[in-house]
Amino acid sequence: MNMNMNIKPINMIITAFYCLLMLSGCNNGDTNLLGDGGNSSANIIQLTISPSTQTIPLGLTGELHATAQLDDGTSKDVTANVSWNIANNKVITIDDEGEVVPLTVETTKVEASYDGVTSNSVTVQVVDAVAVKLQVTPANASIAVGLEQSFTATAIMSDNTTVVVTNDSSLEWSSTNAGIASISTGELDDSNGIATGVSNGSTVIGAKFTTDKGVLTAESNLTVTGAIPVSLSVTTPYRSNVTSTPVGLTKQYIATLVMSDNSTFDVTNYSSLEWSTQNETVATITTGQPNDDGVATARAKGETGIIATFRTDDGRVLIGDDTIKVTDAIATALEITPKVTSFPVGLDASFTATEIMSDGNSIDVTDESALSWTADDDKITIDGNTATGKAPGETGIMASIDGLSATATIIVTNAIPVELQVDPADASTPVGLTAQFKAIATMSDSTQKDVTDDPQLSWSSDDAGYATIDDNGLATGVTVTAEEPVIMTASLKVLREGALPITDAADLTVTKAVPVTLQVDPDDASAPVGVQQAFTATVTMSDGNPIDVTDNDALSWSSDDAETAMIISNQPNDNGVATGKKVGEVGITASLTTDSERLEDTQIFEVTPAIPETLEVTPINETMNTGQTREFAATATMSDSSTQDVTDDDSLTWRSDDTDVATITTGGQDGNGVVTGVSEGETTITATLFTDNGSIDDSTNLTINQARAHILTLTCGPIEGEDGEDSEENCPDGAGWPASSDNAPWLFKATATDASGEPVYGIEVDWFYEDAVIVDEDSYTIKCDKIDDDGSLTEKTDVAGQSIIECAIVGTYSQGDSEISATVPEFFSDTGDDISETTDFLFPR
Repeated sequence: MNMNMNIKPINMIITAFYCLLMLSGCNNGDTNLLGDGGNSSANIIQLTISPSTQTIPLGLTGELHATAQLDDGTSKDVTANVSWNIANNKVITIDDEGEVVPLTVETTKVEASYDGVTSNSVTVQVVDAVAVKLQVTPANASIAVGLEQSFTATAIMSDNTTVVVTNDSSLEWSSTNAGIASISTGELDDSNGIATGVSNGSTVIGAKFTTDKGVLTAESNLTVTGAIPVSLSVTTPYRSNVTSTPVGLTKQYIATLVMSDNSTFDVTNYSSLEWSTQNETVATITTGQPNDDGVATARAKGETGIIATFRTDDGRVLIGDDTIKVTDAIATALEITPKVTSFPVGLDASFTATEIMSDGNSIDVTDESALSWTADDDKITIDGNTATGKAPGETGIMASIDGLSATATIIVTNAIPVELQVDPADASTPVGLTAQFKAIATMSDSTQKDVTDDPQLSWSSDDAGYATIDDNGLATGVTVTAEEPVIMTASLKVLREGALPITDAADLTVTKAVPVTLQVDPDDASAPVGVQQAFTATVTMSDGNPIDVTDNDALSWSSDDAETAMIISNQPNDNGVATGKKVGEVGITASLTTDSERLEDTQIFEVTPAIPETLEVTPINETMNTGQTREFAATATMSDSSTQDVTDDDSLTWRSDDTDVATITTGGQDGNGVVTGVSEGETTITATLFTDNGSIDDSTNLTINQARAHILTLTCGPIEGEDGEDSEENCPDGAGWPASSDNAPWLFKATATDASGEPVYGIEVDWFYEDAVIVDEDSYTIKCDKIDDDGSLTEKTDVAGQSIIECAIVGTYSQGDSEISATVPEFFSDTGDDISETTDFLFPR
């Protein structure tokens, strides 16, 4: 089954957008549209809609958000303020909160505009409604062993419509106990969902529906009893006083099985039940169908028996019967044609009334005197079988005869044009100038309407070499006419099936060309300090010929504030190029002197703050050792040639291409650009500065060498001496632990330096002791780490990154000497061998 149902909306939502298009006029003169009380001078520089793409099923909704980026570096949600522009407003609607409501399955583009700024274009795709819930009916059922119960599975869609999926190939039926009852599934003949009682007990009937969006399930309870069929009856649901059936009509018969426990079951559509009639000339009856068995059709006047035969599982045959009496055909319905029609106010339509007989024949009763016609309301008037439109809207007409009635729907549309007149009938205009024509339509309701700009009206000139005319009836002189005027014709398409266009024409005489105008472009230009902005000056003749006079000797350029911006003027070329000197607004004016008059035009040029143009990272191609740190700097060169240190700017990010070789700080308020060597290798350090116009970056190469030790020096001393501070000195052989300081910790430090005496970072030091006699091994520890503030020692063996390695000894020892040694492995040595330093340590008692 295809779940992508194409469900079309009944009503289209028409969005009124005039006030949004005229947003400045709807804001009572308040130019501060950002809702900040009018105290902000921030302007919108960019408008962004998100998300860029969105898919919405029919019946669900989506959201769009509009964000304004301001020239002060901030941003603001303006969803409630923008004017939404939907490429196809038959696909979706969008409210003031940005909620998107789908109308029909299709894709459209959406833009937003606000304060003169147009946003990016995003895509909204409306797809078919999706299944969101599954329901099985009946919710509870009971049958006897050997009998059947049909279940129905219904999918509830996201648009609240329902679809019966009982026999869908994506739906699977199941019984939790097939020994109690089985159920058909996967059948190709639409016989799924039929449960058959197998033995006494209860089971749960389940349905699982698999869709593109997931799996839906539903259940029903089924009880199977042990009762057996004992008799069969045939009845009809018709009223007892209806004893006959006219030719052509049908009558439903019901077969009811009575069980041994006095329960009853409707077996009308059971496969084990067969229907028949005694005389098929008088009546036939349906049998052996998946559904709708037991329906008798009257064929000819007379009387015959209706027989139902039921075969039980144990081979018994039960028979039930009834009688059908067939009479002559009767009128069963009245029809009006057309069923639905539409016509404009002032025009009319005729209708036909037909009686439908029970034997399928029909009789035209339109002119019968007994037939009456009535209108639903005063949108139409009725004269016999003819309705005339009086007011637009939907209404109806009813015909009645012999106790039967029928209705038809009438849609009265707005009046349509029936006659057209062009005004004025004769006009004249110089070459390059214009003459306005109007088209007036007389409507079907006798009113008149100006259709000059109507999209259904087209204008044409019989000689475009002399004069042209646009879609709004504005004619433009091209060449002086000789003797005969140009004929301007208006043709109005009538929006009614089969209607021909209506036309009218007027004469236009074209005379010689006259005066000129001057235009400076662009308008409302802006550029940062130090960045050039080119302006052009164009003189337009009345015959439509434009001339670029930017570098013309007769034209001069000026700035009304040379300290804010200067402009090049009266040079052989490159005139009209303005350069901003400081932030502000200035008027740029072009003045052209002609033989008859002086023409001027002025445009506003906004000089904005200088912007970064290039970025430099220093130092360049640096080399350092593991464990060392180095500060890098980022310097931006601005459009006004000044420079700025942007190392810690929140718009700048630092990056190391290989953080296993070196890391660099970034994202803090300060302290950014600090590189730490991690391991031997090469990496690239990059700084990226994000601006309103994108981003700029620069990179430099960095080499990290592995630190190498040359000399290892040991110092030691008791922790927290008499002065309350750690004391340490070189550890000559024989340094000892005073007897009075038993169990007091001593601190040993190993300091690595290179061949030049500089500290070496990022190495490992291994500590060893021997020969000490430990009185209590549980109390003896060597701790290799710095001492905490509270005097406690925290064990740590990974000491990479420290130039001084600290170890403390705490414990209870017998008297004697111990040998304490520290070793730098050969990997961290510049000799290729281990570097060791050893001292004797005395443990007195």
